[in-house]
Amino acid sequence: MISKKSDAKMLVYFSDNPVEILNNYIARNNVKHIVLTNSGIRSINFEDQLNVESEEIVIHNYKCK
Repeated sequence: MISKKSDAKMLVYFSDNPVEILNNYIARNNVKHIVLTNSGIRSINFEDQLNVESEEIVIHNYKCK
């Protein structure tokens, strides 16, 4: 719903190593915003593991209810 309201592209990946997928995508694309959400099933601190080298990239972290 957030991406639709923001007219943003939403990608959903399933992987045993989601941080690697995110880092690869960030490196290959002109990413400006990253929206993360915690489903409550298993918490991983993605923000600390992402290779975000640009100060132009904003990370939004939302918790699901």
